[in-house]
Amino acid sequence: MVEVIFIALAAFAGTLSQRAVGFGVPLFLVPVLLIYFSAPIALVSFLMIATTSNLLVIFAHHDKKEIIWPIVWRMFIAAVPGLIIGGYIATHADKALLQIIVGVTVIVSIVIQEFIFP
Repeated sequence: MVEVIFIALAAFAGTLSQRAVGFGVPLFLVPVLLIYFSAPIALVSFLMIATTSNLLVIFAHHDKKEIIWPIVWRMFIAAVPGLIIGGYIATHADKALLQIIVGVTVIVSIVIQEFIFP
């Protein structure tokens, strides 16, 4: 039961951060999921949540013409190799190593978003 509460609190904190500054759900939720689940289960669970959330945002803003579809398609096409490589790493890497990789990736992503693409 404590695990469910901790995961829910991480999701809530990530959502608050996401709404406030534009990032945060992966920052809070992925490390917590990696504590309680194996890497493939944690990452697939997060990706299902993130994909559903992003699709809901796309459908909510589709009528307002706020989505720049050429950019969406470019990002989708660029994500496919990353998904394949990430899937391979998630199924073959040690859990501790994967936690370090996720932590470093999150920190690097924050620095890039804050200082390179403000």
